[in-house]
Amino acid sequence: NLSLMALRECIEALKHNQSHRDQQRLVPFRGSKLTHMLQNYFNGNGRAVMIVNVSQCASMYDDTLHVLKFSTIAKQVKYIAKPPEPAKKPKEKKVIPPAQRPSIAWE
Repeated sequence: NLSLMALRECIEALKHNQSHRDQQRLVPFRGSKLTHMLQNYFNGNGRAVMIVNVSQCASMYDDTLHVLKFSTIAKQVKYIAKPPEPAKKPKEKKVIPPAQRPSIAWE
C-alpha cells in the first residue's frame, strides 16, 4: 500500500531528524493523503496512537515481521509537544460613511 510506504518514510525521516540535529531531512508529508492529513500530529500539534496487528499464522510471517520492524522504528520517534499558537486578531475594517464613498457613474 502506497500510503503505508509514505507513512514509513515520514516516520523514518522524523526519527532521523530527532537523532541527527545537524543533518535534518525534509519529511515527505505530501507523499500521500494519509501522511498529509497526519502532518499536524507529527509536528507536535496533536497526538497519534499506532495499533499494530500481528498474526501467528505461518503464511503471514513475513508481513508480521515487517510490521514489527516498522513499529520498532515508530516507537523510537519522540513526541515533542508545541504550545498552541496564539490566535491572530482579525484586521479592523475601515467603515466609510455612505456620503463619503466614491460613486461610479454608469452610462
